[in-house]
Amino acid sequence: TPDLFITKHVESADDRYEVPKDVAFKFVLKLNEKLANKEQYRVFNENGDEVYNHQDGTISSETTNKIPFMTDRNGNFTLYGGYTLSMSVMGYPMRSWSCRKKTFNRFLRQRGPLPSVRSNQMVPELNL
Repeated sequence: TPDLFITKHVESADDRYEVPKDVAFKFVLKLNEKLANKEQYRVFNENGDEVYNHQDGTISSETTNKIPFMTDRNGNFTLYGGYTLSMSVMGYPMRSWSCRKKTFNRFLRQRGPLPSVRSNQMVPELNL
C-alpha cells in the first residue's frame, strides 16, 4: 500500500536493565523536502495493535473520545519505543521523505555511528 511506516526500535544495552516503556522520542518528518505540516497519521504499539490519541493527552486502545494523531506545523511527532507511525501517502506525489530524531533522551547508541537523518527515495519504510 502507498503508506509510510516509521518504527522506533529501542533495546537495552545491558540485559539486566529493562527499556522504560514511558519514554517518548521526538522526530521531525519531511515529505518532498518540506516539513510535514499538520499531517494526520495512525500509531500502532509493539504488538501491532492500533492505539489512539485522546483529548487528555493519553494514548490507549480505547476508542471513545479519540482525536487524530497529527504532526505539528514544523513536522514534529512523537513515538514510544516499539511504536510505529503509519501515514497514508495515497494521492500524494511522494518523491522523497526524511526523518530526523530531535532528542536522544540520554540513551546511548551501542551499534556504532548511525546517521541522525534517515531518508528514502524508493521504499518508504524506516526503523529508527
